Amino acid sequence: MPVYFAKTYYDCIDKATDIAASFGRSLKNRTIVFCEDKLTLSIEQSLIEKTGGSFNAEVSSFGRYIKKRLPVRKSLSKEGAAMAVKKIISNFSRDLPSLGKLHASPAFAAETSELIAQLKSAKVKPDDILRCVENLPENSAGKIRDVAFIYGKYEEFLKERGLTDSNNSLEEMVGAIESDEDMKNTRVIVAGFSSVTRQSRDVSESLLKNALSCDFIAVTGENEYLYSSEFSDYVVKLTKEKPIYIPTKAEKEGERLLNGLFRPEYYDGDKKGEKSPKIRLYEAENAADEVDYVASYIRREVLDKGLRYKDIAIATGNLADYSLSVKRRLSDYDVPFYADEKKNLSSSPLARLAFDAVRVAARKGTLSDINGIISNGCFISDKELSDRLVRAMRERSVTAKAFINDFLFDDMEMDAKRAVLASFVRNFPRTATAERYVSLTLAFLKSACAEENAEILAERLSAAGAEEERAFLSGSKDDFYDLLNQISDILGSDEISAEEFYKILLSGAEEAEISLIPRSADCVFVGDLKDCRYRKYRELFVIGLSGDVPKIKGDTALLSDSDIAKLDELSVSIEPKIRVVNKREKEACALSLACFTDKLFLSCPLSSPSGAQTVKSDIMRYASNIFSTVPYNRNSIEKAKLTSEGKRLDELESIGYLSLRPALLSLVSDGESFKSGEKDDLAAASSLVEALKTFEGGVYEEKAVSLLDGVNADLPSRADVPSSNYFTGDRVSASMLEKFYACPYSCFAAYGLGLTDAASPEMQSFTAGRLFHSVAEIFIKKYADTVKDGDDLEEKAALAFSEAFATEDYARFSLRPDYAYAETLFKKEAARLCKNIMKEYSVSSFRPESEETWFGDGGKYKAVKIPTSHGEYKLSGFADRIDRYKDYVRIIDYKTGDAKSKAEDAKFYTGRNLQLFLYLNAFTADGSVPAGAYYYGVNDKFSDGEEPPLMYGKTLGTDEVLLATDKNFLAANESGLVEGNRLKPKNLILGEKQMKSYMKYAKIMAERAAESLASGVITASPYEHACDYCEYRALCGFDADCGKKYRSGGKRANPSVIEKASDSEKEKTFTQARFPEEEL
Repeated sequence: MPVYFAKTYYDCIDKATDIAASFGRSLKNRTIVFCEDKLTLSIEQSLIEKTGGSFNAEVSSFGRYIKKRLPVRKSLSKEGAAMAVKKIISNFSRDLPSLGKLHASPAFAAETSELIAQLKSAKVKPDDILRCVENLPENSAGKIRDVAFIYGKYEEFLKERGLTDSNNSLEEMVGAIESDEDMKNTRVIVAGFSSVTRQSRDVSESLLKNALSCDFIAVTGENEYLYSSEFSDYVVKLTKEKPIYIPTKAEKEGERLLNGLFRPEYYDGDKKGEKSPKIRLYEAENAADEVDYVASYIRREVLDKGLRYKDIAIATGNLADYSLSVKRRLSDYDVPFYADEKKNLSSSPLARLAFDAVRVAARKGTLSDINGIISNGCFISDKELSDRLVRAMRERSVTAKAFINDFLFDDMEMDAKRAVLASFVRNFPRTATAERYVSLTLAFLKSACAEENAEILAERLSAAGAEEERAFLSGSKDDFYDLLNQISDILGSDEISAEEFYKILLSGAEEAEISLIPRSADCVFVGDLKDCRYRKYRELFVIGLSGDVPKIKGDTALLSDSDIAKLDELSVSIEPKIRVVNKREKEACALSLACFTDKLFLSCPLSSPSGAQTVKSDIMRYASNIFSTVPYNRNSIEKAKLTSEGKRLDELESIGYLSLRPALLSLVSDGESFKSGEKDDLAAASSLVEALKTFEGGVYEEKAVSLLDGVNADLPSRADVPSSNYFTGDRVSASMLEKFYACPYSCFAAYGLGLTDAASPEMQSFTAGRLFHSVAEIFIKKYADTVKDGDDLEEKAALAFSEAFATEDYARFSLRPDYAYAETLFKKEAARLCKNIMKEYSVSSFRPESEETWFGDGGKYKAVKIPTSHGEYKLSGFADRIDRYKDYVRIIDYKTGDAKSKAEDAKFYTGRNLQLFLYLNAFTADGSVPAGAYYYGVNDKFSDGEEPPLMYGKTLGTDEVLLATDKNFLAANESGLVEGNRLKPKNLILGEKQMKSYMKYAKIMAERAAESLASGVITASPYEHACDYCEYRALCGFDADCGKKYRSGGKRANPSVIEKASDSEKEKTFTQARFPEEEL
């Protein structure tokens, strides 16, 4: 009974099939190769190649063998077991003191089901666990008691219904082997198992005892830091045979990796290995760069070097993260591929339709839930009809209740679809048998024509070339109906609630996974790194090697390693422990790295597909040291172009131009680089335009030329705009100046061209802010001085709100039912605002002089003069509120939303928030002393439990002003009204000179902006985020995705620059703000 040790899985497969082929085709003796499920296909393919097909040789997993040899019994699938556990947890949640609170979670049912499978594979019974409980700490004991209770109920459930599951079946395999009369004439090969359980040990011992011969082949090696050696150690112990080492067919580079990976001496870099042209290390700027480079590289290898696509694999650190970007980029480069990913049944359109409908019926769902059903293509395949139905519901303000209760649209198609869903929801009982619920769900899907609609969707997907999505849609249909039938079979006449049915259905679907079949024999394999270990590829591209590869699972299972260790001490052994699971993962990933013949490409992005910063995987560090190889990147490639010539230069230049869509994108990118001086020629781009003249009749040539023209067109920097467009009556506003600093072009479009937005009919934040401002004005003028107590405050706040809301601007909103709730929230926030005003009155000596105070021509306060070389302009405007105390004056601006960020020094320093200190120039012209400038945070988030609004801004730091601001300021060193701490001013509590510097700086910045506006500056030069909600972004030509750079204002201002403003009239000698015209 020989034992063979193989370094890799392909060595193991090769040896197993060599042995099987050597047995010949005797009718008397059969051969069975036992292996794990995921290995069966690879061994079958290898066996066929060596024997041409053999009728007496069988490749089987233990599970397949049981199904063939044991009598037919109802067996629960993985998802069926999860549903059964879900029902048990729901029924007995009150009997689970430690875990019962998790009963509503479908994920908890799945985790518990997996734990039960783990216990059964370790041959641990519920009674075994309970015997140990009294000797354990209570925190572990309570959890383990609950697990044992669920486990016991699950076993009772199977017995009562005459069911079994995969673990029960495996336990019966020993008996099946002993009763198999042919086993004594069967040569058995047990190959490639990655783990060992109590049940699999019993099976191996029975095979060794009953088979004609039994050979074992284990994957292991001398590198203890890489190999887990579970199976190899076990079979040596079982057979007491000395292992025979199989010479590996790994490349010498692959063998060096297997011998060196994870060894400490290769981590610190002291030990350097020999370089190899087969090993490439790449450092990508981000995941998009990484995937694009690999896709273009593969395309070139196939076009230039004659490789077949099937000779190439892309192994990802995490396929779930990379799947979408890899698929898109490979499709862009016309690279056929097969993604070895399992799709969850719960994401199928047909399953989602059933879930959503059952959820609406069980929970009397919301309008959003109903819209989700209407928009599902399996409910209405005609998108025009579904859009029309959703639009009609919105226009007629149809509620969820009205939709269900016979609302009519006077449209036969819409009414028919509404009736299908409404009938299902109305007739769905609160409690019923599982069979009844399944029957109603199937009837709904039939009346909704779900199958027919799914077929229509499948045809559309196929026509669009989305074969993978089509295959999933078609394949998931039968799986979902099987799931419904399982629920009916498993739970049958059991009475359950509608909510329980929904959760059972969901937990089953979330456990069910669907694998897709490759569309072509010649395609690139795309999978998780660990799943590439069964065969060799000519070229293996391993991407996404960030710090979480290999994956390390946390000890967060229902039974942690510490719980398992405590049970071990009491002679109850449960496997595997989390450290063993992590070592298996590490081994699987490492073995995959040796699966190449010509080239191994290892890549790590500096940021993940989600945009998060990454660190390199240790695999990159080990490989770099083992092969003395330094990673290269895009910059390396660009530098190589400068020193390369001939064919090598052509190869480098062709990157990005190997397929149509990437080529057009590269054309724009290279054009921008040429324009900025980063490239000194456009040879590749010009070659593309020339090639497109004959490609598909020249239909793409015009598009390429127009893209180049767009690149070559300079953005306008100045325009001859009449100054009267900006400065009507020689007046200028603070909002216009701030808009200029945010982006000159946006200011030009809004004021120079007059393209301001029309008033929106919706009650947006601006309208809400005006409402709160009106409430504050009315309350201060009429009621603040007469408030007696808390009840009186609430009454007068309500009066102020009612008076403000009754004005024409707001009265129209009260007529709309969808704003009725908003009005209630506004009222609550208005009461909070009034309460905070009274809080001010109780601790502050400052009192409002006026609300909405005008400064400018004809007013008490004069306009602020803004001199320029084009003439003098006058700054005028309204201040929300002016407060006075003796000779001190402060200005307050009410702000909905984030008042704190509005007051940031960085925004003031760069000119984007000048208003408060500009206005202070007007209100201190009479000799008043500036005491503060604040944004008053009026909360329009409509949420309870928030802190009262504060005033954010600057406060004059004299004792007199601080006491007048808040009588508790000096004692507490801070205030509940304004931000800032007297001991830690942080540029919030200022001296008198500093305060005047801010005022002066604001005025100088205003003069510079007015000068630029009058000079016609319109450069599209925005600060970051200025484009996010800009109405004019389609006009300006600025596009950050095509290489344009945002201006960066930084996160902090330079206080010393601002302070120098009061020392000099020569503003250009001190201001360091970067202006758009200076950046051109």
